Amino acid sequence: MTNNVKKQNCVFIKDSNGNPIGIIHPAVCRKLLKQRKAFVTSRHPFGIQLKKGEIYPYTIRDLSIGIDPGVKHTGISIFKEVNKGTYIHRYVYYSGVIEHKSNISKKLANRRAYRQNRNSRKKRQGKRWRSISKARLSELYQKGWVKRDPIAKKPNWLPPSVRARLENIANMLRRLLRFLPRYNNQHIYIEDVKFTPEAVDNAFKNNTGITSYKRAYIFHRDGHKCQYCGYDFIKNKFKRKPEIDHIYPKSRGGGNERHNLILSCQKCNQDKGNRLLNEWDCGYKRKPYVDKIIKRGYRPAQFRYSGLSTITRQHLPLFIMDSVVTDNTSYVTYMDKKIIHRGIPDVSSHQGWNTQRNREINGLPKEHYIDAACVGPVGISVDMRTEVYTEMRYVGYRNRQFVVLDKYGFPKKNKPKPKSKRSIKGLMMGDMVKYRCSNNVCLDYIFSVRQDGVVSVRKDKREIFITKHIMSLVYKNDGWRFNYNT
Repeated sequence: MTNNVKKQNCVFIKDSNGNPIGIIHPAVCRKLLKQRKAFVTSRHPFGIQLKKGEIYPYTIRDLSIGIDPGVKHTGISIFKEVNKGTYIHRYVYYSGVIEHKSNISKKLANRRAYRQNRNSRKKRQGKRWRSISKARLSELYQKGWVKRDPIAKKPNWLPPSVRARLENIANMLRRLLRFLPRYNNQHIYIEDVKFTPEAVDNAFKNNTGITSYKRAYIFHRDGHKCQYCGYDFIKNKFKRKPEIDHIYPKSRGGGNERHNLILSCQKCNQDKGNRLLNEWDCGYKRKPYVDKIIKRGYRPAQFRYSGLSTITRQHLPLFIMDSVVTDNTSYVTYMDKKIIHRGIPDVSSHQGWNTQRNREINGLPKEHYIDAACVGPVGISVDMRTEVYTEMRYVGYRNRQFVVLDKYGFPKKNKPKPKSKRSIKGLMMGDMVKYRCSNNVCLDYIFSVRQDGVVSVRKDKREIFITKHIMSLVYKNDGWRFNYNT
């Protein structure tokens, strides 16, 4: 009889004084709770604390964290590193994926439209409602009539979508660090851009042959397309064979420098031969692509480090150092200061090509939490001790609008004000409750709370009302939603 039970994430454990001592297997956690030697202190991530007088020394310590940031999802893994001499072996015990908001720019545009509509309707009430353009305010600032220039941005300003993504990662990392014991060689590995400029310069410094790293860099730089005819290798599933061509042929003095190598299909490479581009009768279909290369001075397109993912990965190490492991922000809480006093982990960034190579060496599939476990130098052996990952999504506490507006910016009728009261009888929207439904115990998040204490939850696209007598509070709303997937 086969056992189809997936390997679960390990459980965080604290001693009787509330200090983290490591992680344990879920079976050991169930045994300690059943024997009443410990009690639950946290639901997400799940953690327990030993009672007074109880000791459990068999915990897994010396844990590090890997982070794979992205635009829509960010992978997080907690693992233990063991040095095997020639290579490093990692045992992964906890995995999670953070889902980021993707509609921040749209919400900002809607808010801007609502405010413009409101200001245009309230102009008749007096000069105080008249909106002034930023250019006019900047002129008033130069004359000294306004204290702050509205056009000039703060030194540490980031786009709202990028800043929200960084804060989500930092907040979840801060939450996990509260359950991890510190040691001297503790690391936080962060995946950087796929190819860092320093690593590329070192690879092309010596004029040797075309290595796998150089080949991967040229593929990534040229967008997986033939630079002579525009053939897309990925879109056409590599029906043509890709090759690396020398713009100046080696038989005529060309070398393996970065600016002399270009991605080409086999057909174009064989047709060009050892001719220069101005000597090659390429045909009318290839001529626009070849003319671009000649206008650039017989050089390929320059590699651009751009995009939201690149901005996030470039700022994340500094953001984590400022907001998690140092005291340079105003929102560092008392628990975070306890984290700082226990020691500061080393934060290091590694290029994404290393992550891809480690994943291919270990034969692992492409997943965000698996990429987080493979972040680091090339040659790491990864052992996934968990097959379940936690989905984490920040949704906030509640709607910040005073009234719900329609598409014209006017308040809707018969809509309650969300800010009327934060909690009713100890319950609020987003709390997790346990109740009995059709002889089954169910766990759901509260969708709304009435004044008499009756709550509603959404189950199978329908709304169920529950009284306080048949339910119990399991988890207070902290702005996050969690789900477990395999």
